[in-house]
Amino acid sequence: MPPYLIVDTEIENADEYEKYKASAKPITEQYGGVYRARGANMGVLETGLVDRGLIKPPFFIQTIFGILGGIGADEENLMHMRRMALKLFGEDHEWSVLAAGRFQMPYTTRAGTMGGNVRVGLEDSLYLGKGQFAETNAQQVTKIRRILEDLSLSIATPDESRTGIWDCILKSMNSGRVRNAFRTS
Repeated sequence: MPPYLIVDTEIENADEYEKYKASAKPITEQYGGVYRARGANMGVLETGLVDRGLIKPPFFIQTIFGILGGIGADEENLMHMRRMALKLFGEDHEWSVLAAGRFQMPYTTRAGTMGGNVRVGLEDSLYLGKGQFAETNAQQVTKIRRILEDLSLSIATPDESRTGIWDCILKSMNSGRVRNAFRTS
């Protein structure tokens, strides 16, 4: 597996940041690097990374709801994030949703019905249902799979999930470990 360099920039000197921006792209390309952007609010989609050629389609956009300091777990926010991703990137992206705590199953279910990918797991919620602790990630995966299949949505096989854009996603998530990612269609 190739190494990953994760950079978290905090801008303290605007002039130095401009120098960094000018040198980062050619150095990254020279070594075959790929830019990834992550954020817990709408701003990450509107950063200008596409306009500056730092990131290129197809994009993987994972919207995260219900975390402190992030996007509020509100149905309107879910719809807004989906609309904005379509407005900014058209169909040239994969959309995924994760939600924290009690919002995990309702939000991932809604995302699945909207054609999105879903992520569930103990990192995001300790519960399987109201007042019922999940003992494993597999319990949560089994539950969301059953819900989506009961709604007549098809679930990608592991092989299907590892092709195309998913190959990039799976390599970048948790140093290559898969964390319960499904593609619905």
